[in-house]
Amino acid sequence: MLYISPPFGNYINLRNTKSIHGTFTWERRKGIIHHTLRSLRPVWGGWRNQIGLRNWGIRNVDFSSEHVYSISAIHAEDWELMLTYLPSHLAIELNLGCPNVTHKPIPNELLSEFLHKFHPQYLQVKVSPEISLSELENLFEIGIQKIHLSNTLGNDPRGGISGKPLRLKNLRLVKKVRKMSDIRIIAGGGIYSSDHLKQYHDAGATDFSLATIFLSCPWNVPRILQEYTKL
Repeated sequence: MLYISPPFGNYINLRNTKSIHGTFTWERRKGIIHHTLRSLRPVWGGWRNQIGLRNWGIRNVDFSSEHVYSISAIHAEDWELMLTYLPSHLAIELNLGCPNVTHKPIPNELLSEFLHKFHPQYLQVKVSPEISLSELENLFEIGIQKIHLSNTLGNDPRGGISGKPLRLKNLRLVKKVRKMSDIRIIAGGGIYSSDHLKQYHDAGATDFSLATIFLSCPWNVPRILQEYTKL
């Protein structure tokens, strides 16, 4: 599958792709326009942002089975609230790796409950590019069958970094995960050409996600879509 990641997935729907909407939190977090204009800046080979999960809140969303819904928690108790609230037929992405917002990771018990409510085929986990091997092993042991590599790099205090720096990091990460498990791997970060798509595929990815290409070189999207059909 070829996904369109947030925030672009909220607005862009293309044939033969699946849009990821979000990332949504339990409570509304105001300031998306302000934080986007304040922090979105081009950097070497990519972009920097400090949007920080600004959104209109999961309870204000009209759900559709055609999309994936990315969710994250600001407070530990928010995970359980969203678990109870969300319809079980939805496709869900648990965003566990946002570098701009400090929040506690989801407890293993609740992660298992998410797997029980949502079919493993429709539950994916998005992680930080800095995730440790022990953290990955924990996800596999719980039963996660689809992992999204990855969120933005968090080594800049002014915001998360996407684009080429993230692609170079994630290519190594995809190879490590593929050696550890045969789960589905959604690879994203700096896919700006069909060659980048092939690099991720050769590293072991089964699925892919597009994001800042819609800022950097949207004219390359048709070629990437065409290349994806050949993989």
